[in-house]
Amino acid sequence: HGMILDEIRKEALRLMFVNYEDDLDRFGWNTDNCANETYLQYIRNMRGCINRCFGIFERERCLLPKKLKVQCAASDNTITNYTNGVITLGNAEGAAEDTARALCGVEIDENTVRLDMDVLLPSSNTSVLTAPSFLSVDRVVFSSRRGYDSDVEYKDEGNVIILHSIEKGEIYTILYNWRIPRVPVTAAYDYVVDLPDYLCELIPYYIKAELFEEEEPRLAVVARNYFEAGLARVTRGDTIQKRVIDVFGGVF
Repeated sequence: HGMILDEIRKEALRLMFVNYEDDLDRFGWNTDNCANETYLQYIRNMRGCINRCFGIFERERCLLPKKLKVQCAASDNTITNYTNGVITLGNAEGAAEDTARALCGVEIDENTVRLDMDVLLPSSNTSVLTAPSFLSVDRVVFSSRRGYDSDVEYKDEGNVIILHSIEKGEIYTILYNWRIPRVPVTAAYDYVVDLPDYLCELIPYYIKAELFEEEEPRLAVVARNYFEAGLARVTRGDTIQKRVIDVFGGVF
């Protein structure tokens, strides 16, 4: 899934210039080497529109949450291993344990496991877990050989998640909402917008609505109505997590 930046820009131009004579698909033409000044004045402003559209997708919860697992492979709660999307607790001691904690943003005592989501899943996407950056917790799931709970209570200290300590064979799965990487200033025409097709297809309508707002307000309204109708179809709505304790403000 996903679309390259060139496809999104051209689709926005098609919507904006429905009856224009130029062929947007002719051989050798992309939106980085466009010579048409009419198109260029809009292309230059599209990156900001796209990034603002990403913010709307995040706020409206249009993306399926990602998973971060915390599992216990031994009888204690020290860290022995971490791979993409999984932290394994076990029998590490001394320097190995200290290194793992520092890299993973994990602190452990007899009763709790504390996960610093800004360290685990930073906005710069340089995490040791190589995962999408953290935005917010959707819910926490607990599973073991004895049972399953899809709505586990946890504590929230800002972006630090506090879980009860776990025993061998038990797994916490944190379902989290993630931040969409923004299109950088340096992005070329073949930059990949790695989102589901159903979201990529809405972006050109948002671009048209923003860029036509002053000069073609009627057409801008039509485009925004189409965008918002499409958005309503893919919004997930409120999280089902009901058992979170905000240590600064009580249970909600």
